[in-house]
Amino acid sequence: MDRRKILSTATLLVAIIGIGFAMSPFIISLNPPSHLPEYAKGFDISEMEENSIKTIHIRSSKKIEYGRGSSWEPGDALIIVRGDEKEFHLYWVPTWEQQFLMPMTFWGQHGGYCKKLGVEVNTNRRVIKCLSSESSRFPYKEWMWSIEGEGLGRMSPDLYRINFRVENNVIYAFLATNQY
Repeated sequence: MDRRKILSTATLLVAIIGIGFAMSPFIISLNPPSHLPEYAKGFDISEMEENSIKTIHIRSSKKIEYGRGSSWEPGDALIIVRGDEKEFHLYWVPTWEQQFLMPMTFWGQHGGYCKKLGVEVNTNRRVIKCLSSESSRFPYKEWMWSIEGEGLGRMSPDLYRINFRVENNVIYAFLATNQY
């Protein structure tokens, strides 16, 4: 073999090995993990009845004082909605002092408080709605969602869905690692 063929073969071999090393993280990322990620939180759902809601308050609201003024930071709650049999949905809702902050056109624009959310079963559909509120204002009647989280009121935006997995009567919520 002449020197030129040896150098060409060696260069080709080094290039193939380099490309293999460069692509290995991409190829590894295509395989889904076989275990739950570290940021999954589990919540017991064994006691939930059909067409019901379970609330988990994750972070409390708090008032923040600064200089001459103050501001407030809402809390966070997860609501687990159980439909028929094994149908589950998981949503995030902002809170203030253990009450839900209800939206006015979009989440973040406060339209009132709701003490209790629940599933109401009508003849033709199931809806998530506010069951207890001190608000008699117009938006109170607008706070309704389908069990799939779609806003049904004119000023009710869709609920924020949280990814989850159900295993052995436990629902695992996949939350961001820097939260909660």
